[in-house]
Amino acid sequence: MSVTAIQTGHWADIMEIQQHCYREVEPESLQALQSKWHHSPHCCFTLLQNDKPQAYLLAHEWSGEQPPKLNKPLAAKAADPAANAQKRKTQWYLHDLAISPSAAGKGIGRRMVEHFLQQAEKHRCDQVLLVSVQDSAGFWQKFGFEEQPDNPPCDSYGEQAVTMKLEM
Repeated sequence: MSVTAIQTGHWADIMEIQQHCYREVEPESLQALQSKWHHSPHCCFTLLQNDKPQAYLLAHEWSGEQPPKLNKPLAAKAADPAANAQKRKTQWYLHDLAISPSAAGKGIGRRMVEHFLQQAEKHRCDQVLLVSVQDSAGFWQKFGFEEQPDNPPCDSYGEQAVTMKLEM
């Protein structure tokens, strides 16, 4: 099994994994998910076994304090490098981590997050923001993410969702 960048041919499997994983949140459209990949391909990965995705992680650069809404495609990334250089902090938003039911319980989630955090460090990311859904806060706390009770996510994430942040 290897963690690799997402390729165009992986999307049918990614959509199938998403369908199996979410019980409390409605699955997002292909357009919404791919917009994260188009926006920040260096933040998006899949884990392959026999060339078939078994898990995926989607993240993107983000400058807002509030997490983005679900099922809303990201706007095209600004092409002005001077504008990006003026930002004091670099923040990534970890949008989604999902593992196929057949691969669950094999440490793949940990492997994906560790790979992601290595990439965030390599790209000099200062902080990572995410929304924990389906009672996953304990998983994220193992990596140092802390709940942000003063920054609740929008209703699209469901009633039990929690915003979390990791300072790098």
